[in-house]
Amino acid sequence: MNGFTIKIPATSANLGPGFDSIGIALSKRVILNCQPANKWGFTIPEKDQAYIPSDTTNLVYKTALYTANLYEVATLPPYHVTLTNEVPVARGLGALQQL
Repeated sequence: MNGFTIKIPATSANLGPGFDSIGIALSKRVILNCQPANKWGFTIPEKDQAYIPSDTTNLVYKTALYTANLYEVATLPPYHVTLTNEVPVARGLGALQQL
């Protein structure tokens, strides 16, 4: 198992007359550094700990598990995910809404 990094741009979908149908990716990002581990876990920046769980209730874990089940992957290898968050939580920039 190798480590990998996922970069997720913040978005804004309230652009003029397009309302929620026209959006744009912004330069702020959420970065997930994923390293093989013995069990799933998350390191969350202190400023975000009230909003983002560091256990298997985290949306990243739930999404990985859902995807593994969807594609009939028998075993989901565990990772430790270190989150770097440039996006203010719950401020209308849709990258992190209860990860």
